[in-house]
Amino acid sequence: MRHSGAGWHGLNVAAKIGLVVGGAVMLLAAASGPAGREARAQAPQKFTIRIAHSSAKGHWTDLASEKFAELIAQRSDGRFAPRVYPGGQLGGERDIAEGVLMGSVEVQPVSTILANWVPKVAILDLPYLYRDMEHIRKVHAGPVGQELKRLLLEKGIRVMGMYHQPPRITLTKRPVKKLEDYKGMKMRAPEIDVYIAAIRGLGATPTIVPWPEVYTSLQTGVAEGVEVDAGAHYTMKFYEIAKYATLTRHITQTIFFNIAEKFYQSLPADLRKVVDTSGAETCDYLNQVTEAKDQEMLEKLKSVGVTVTEIDLTQARLNLAALHEEFGRKLGASDLIKQIKETR
Repeated sequence: MRHSGAGWHGLNVAAKIGLVVGGAVMLLAAASGPAGREARAQAPQKFTIRIAHSSAKGHWTDLASEKFAELIAQRSDGRFAPRVYPGGQLGGERDIAEGVLMGSVEVQPVSTILANWVPKVAILDLPYLYRDMEHIRKVHAGPVGQELKRLLLEKGIRVMGMYHQPPRITLTKRPVKKLEDYKGMKMRAPEIDVYIAAIRGLGATPTIVPWPEVYTSLQTGVAEGVEVDAGAHYTMKFYEIAKYATLTRHITQTIFFNIAEKFYQSLPADLRKVVDTSGAETCDYLNQVTEAKDQEMLEKLKSVGVTVTEIDLTQARLNLAALHEEFGRKLGASDLIKQIKETR
């Protein structure tokens, strides 16, 4: 196929096309021959993993996503090609969870919004349920956690591990000096029944707003407050609008670190092992990070002008304790709640 420049330019269009097509045929023949087939057989298959969440860069779910991406890339010798989509790039939590079920997203760290598919999941976020952080970790690792993992797997969601966020507090546009100050206040709520009920138990009025829209809802007055952990308040910059934090610590949220089961089963055995070990290690890492950083995030809120207040929560605890029995009956999960309380 070698030719001089002059000879090439002297050819008509048909001749040029013939030479190009002929060359392409030769290349295809070589690629489909024994040597080409052997090269393809030896080349390891690569797997793209989309890891998506709706939190801001630097928040716990983002740290989890980046940690997992780092681990699987290293341990698979490049056979995994992970990419993290933070900040709601692929939608809110529910949108991304639906993506995992449909196969458009492989991995998601996600809250108990999964209760929309497995209602019993909601019990993990019942208010004032845990004695301390060690208690919640034992629940995740114990029979209750295993049962919820089983139920989610039946829906096509494999739980690689669970970790907890720091306790949730409220951030509001006007000060809260006593529990009664929540009365009539529009508080942003996720689309999870337990959270809606918990906000009512505090005395506020729940207003359902998707996570990526919370900042705007505070700006426009659709919501007058939001309840999440201090780290989320800080990284999402809610403090730019809402300047009053109240340390209710009413819910310690569970996060499920999930992979689509159909995708997981498509992986070779050695890569499934990489996923298993990396997912478990990521959750252990996050439990350590969140506990160490929660107070630091509170201090950061103070440094940007947020007033932090503690109030008498006796009545709130009474109001919210009643939800344990109510949701136990409603979800057919009274036995699981009893196991949680008895976990030592």
